[in-house]
Amino acid sequence: MSERDTAQELLIIGLGGLGIRTAITLRAALEQHGNSGPQERLSKIRLRAIDSRPNPESYLSVFEGHDPEGFSLDSTEYFGLLKPNNNPWDKVIEDAKLMVTEAEKLAANKPVIEVSRTPDRFDYRAMIYESKERYRLEVRKFLNESTQSENFCGKPPKIVVISSLFGDAGSLAYLELLSILEEISSEFKFESVNSYLISPDGFEGIFRLNDYQTAKYFSMVDSIYRLNLNELIQKLPLNQQLLMVNEKNFEEKYIDLFMMLNEVSIGIYSNTSQDLNVNQISSVETLNQIIRLELLDNEKCLEIKKIMSDRCAEDPIFFEHIRHFAM
Repeated sequence: MSERDTAQELLIIGLGGLGIRTAITLRAALEQHGNSGPQERLSKIRLRAIDSRPNPESYLSVFEGHDPEGFSLDSTEYFGLLKPNNNPWDKVIEDAKLMVTEAEKLAANKPVIEVSRTPDRFDYRAMIYESKERYRLEVRKFLNESTQSENFCGKPPKIVVISSLFGDAGSLAYLELLSILEEISSEFKFESVNSYLISPDGFEGIFRLNDYQTAKYFSMVDSIYRLNLNELIQKLPLNQQLLMVNEKNFEEKYIDLFMMLNEVSIGIYSNTSQDLNVNQISSVETLNQIIRLELLDNEKCLEIKKIMSDRCAEDPIFFEHIRHFAM
């Protein structure tokens, strides 16, 4: 079998701020350590970053002061869900007047105050709603750019998706991405969709997380459970991994975001490279002490939902947070 017959393209999709920064770090690790030597089997690594910000420059600030080699994000690799000078609620209200059910439900939760406030969960939902068609076209474009066309003899590409479950744009964009991939799965061939969904565990200190982020996490797990995973997997080669960080096992007393991104990307790198036949990097040896991956299937979702229910029963304020973030 020739190298051309066994070559495989890796498509990395980073969603939201943490997902994008992790995707950038993962690509750098693969290109610097895992895509060289006689066992090289990746024909190409391509990245698409998706978030609500107008431009990609801000995602690179975390890498300042470190070796910049490989840590890059070109403007052509970035897709902004929110168009400049565009109010996504305009589309929602317009469709609600046309009695579009989803728009009607969303419009009923439109924040009263329009200016000088921090966007809330419903603003991000409106953004996802308004960008749906552009989002679908972007995903199709990204897959169409793959070298794995009908004229290419290599293996179908592998897709890696990275997102946190305790943010806004990234987690909501993940649910929409699953819908898009399911919709177009009969048109595009890909070996698998490997989702790495980052839990709040280990990030509390870095991001100063509070009950709001915890409630977002629980509500996202509930939304994923209600997708009917068993049925979805029949249509889409989906493998969802819940990624947790054991912050206590870091040797350093001070942990910054770059260090955390590096460890998370190593965890994803190690898990992804098992069947890509790429070389392991030395720091993977500490993987089991810092990174934990668990299959996020229906059973795991139910386990997390039980923790959520117990917390809600004990804390009425937290229960209200869950109600607010529920899909």
